[in-house]
Amino acid sequence: MGKPKNLTPAERSLRARIAVNTSWANTRDRSARTANGTASSPASLSYWEKRVDPDGEMDDATRAKAAENARSAHYQRMAYRAAQARKNKTP
Repeated sequence: MGKPKNLTPAERSLRARIAVNTSWANTRDRSARTANGTASSPASLSYWEKRVDPDGEMDDATRAKAAENARSAHYQRMAYRAAQARKNKTP
């Protein structure tokens, strides 16, 4: 199937949704397919462990605690910035 020219935005969107659903329908192991993205997410503790101890020098307990602190700081920073944005928003 070639790429037709002159598709409307709605037609392109529909084709993309068809492709996505077909792809997921053919995926046997959904967890494996999303594992890299999940591990790369700031919601993942392993994401923060790699940032607080990139050389793997800390012991496991210390690395885990530092990662939890880094993740907490990240979400607190986001909350602070959101509060500032709401405060500075022009009514």
